[in-house]
Amino acid sequence: MPMKVLRINKSLNSLLLYYPELNLCVSKNINGLRLNSLFIPLFLLLSIAFSLYKIDAFSVEAYAQIQKKPFLYLNSYLSQNPNLQFNLTQLGDVIIVLPFLTLFLVYAPKLWESMLTALIVSSVFSNILKKLFAVPRPAAMFDQDSFIITGRAIIAHNSFPSGH
Repeated sequence: MPMKVLRINKSLNSLLLYYPELNLCVSKNINGLRLNSLFIPLFLLLSIAFSLYKIDAFSVEAYAQIQKKPFLYLNSYLSQNPNLQFNLTQLGDVIIVLPFLTLFLVYAPKLWESMLTALIVSSVFSNILKKLFAVPRPAAMFDQDSFIITGRAIIAHNSFPSGH
């Protein structure tokens, strides 16, 4: 076996031996999860839903109009630095995020199991909800001359939920 491969294997084994407490800590946190820790997120979701209902924003058109002003502001601000806007757009892509998350495979396999499960469940629900809500993307709703498009213009009805 070449010396370089032997060094890599030794360093990987030493990492696995050096950080076993991280995996143990993740396991304790998952096993210690209680239902009452879900009350705050549930309360926030219900508050958002009630707020949208109160201003009559459950239709696609009203929801789009609520987001128009903040969207155009953020788009004009971020378009001053197109590289930042492009990188922020790409950061939410699973092909970019997943390789970074594989670091947890070495340090905390239990955390990796949780993340993989969450990825699959959120992908399924996100795709179902996209078809259910059918909210158009900005290029389909707004005049394309009124904002900067990073990459290709996507004219579809799948912007909500984002899936990021």
